[in-house]
Amino acid sequence: GQPFQPVTGERVGKNTRNKLFQKLTNREDRFLQQILKEYNVTNEADVARYKTLGGAMELVEESDNDDQRQVVWVGPLQIDADDVEYLLEIWKNRCAITGTRLGTVLELIRWNESRPSTCDNLVLVAQHAKQTWDEQGRNPRHLSFDLQEKIERRLSTCRVDSKA
Repeated sequence: GQPFQPVTGERVGKNTRNKLFQKLTNREDRFLQQILKEYNVTNEADVARYKTLGGAMELVEESDNDDQRQVVWVGPLQIDADDVEYLLEIWKNRCAITGTRLGTVLELIRWNESRPSTCDNLVLVAQHAKQTWDEQGRNPRHLSFDLQEKIERRLSTCRVDSKA
């Protein structure tokens, strides 16, 4: 299908855009530090590579029955402040999970942690929805199937700069 090209409507100020961008940058930095620490990545070359280029990292959680393997993408943020404005238009300045807008503190989260933080993998959510998202393991499984489908359809309309 055709990429989503939003009709310019309600604009947000530069300050709001920059705050969202900074919150996402901080969130991704904390996630990177947490993963590197949790999986004892101390080799300076590996740490530098993940911080500058990013990449997929296979994580193994050992258990009595079987090892659980999960792939996460760790690295620097893959968008800029202008992309945040585009994402606000894509999500119509509303929380993708609850639909709330007015009086709601909104933040961006990565929908699929095995993929980079690009426009087609970032979802705008209310702060309380983000807390629930984090508590539920940062995975869409806890959402209804219909809501997952709706969000994934909207994500599929996003253009990534390299594909534009």
